[in-house]
Amino acid sequence: MPVLADFAMRRGITYPLLSDAGSAVITRYGILNTTVPDNSPQRGIPYPGTFIVDANGVVTSRVFEGAYQERNTVTSVLAKLGSQIDVAAKKVTAPHLTLTTYVTDSSAAPGTHFSLVVDVTPARRVHVYAPGVTGYKPVALATDPQRDMVISAAQVPASEDY
Repeated sequence: MPVLADFAMRRGITYPLLSDAGSAVITRYGILNTTVPDNSPQRGIPYPGTFIVDANGVVTSRVFEGAYQERNTVTSVLAKLGSQIDVAAKKVTAPHLTLTTYVTDSSAAPGTHFSLVVDVTPARRVHVYAPGVTGYKPVALATDPQRDMVISAAQVPASEDY
């Protein structure tokens, strides 16, 4: 398809691109964005998403966004899935715990969702409680408002028994 070939050439894309006439493929996979009105020029676009594929070509995870205008960065998706991320981190050690913190992306554009990761490692014989616990003092994270940045609620992984 000449339009895709031109697009790929201008963007330096070297992998094959799919032309999905009539949105048949995205409909079959259940990712046709049905929130777009039938008479809209954007009709026929899929929900934006990211597929994580292992070395054998097997899809191990998929993450879809609610709207194409806002998207998680791939690094943020990988961090949320528990992958090790190769970015600069800050480690602070105290008698009761060690905190390792990092930001998944060093820069972001409007609509980009990135993550601030805080890894809390308790010292031996120390317990750390997530927000929402009753009867104990939970770990809390506070962030100052920033211009042009929306701060979402913290996502806390399931607790682990040691």
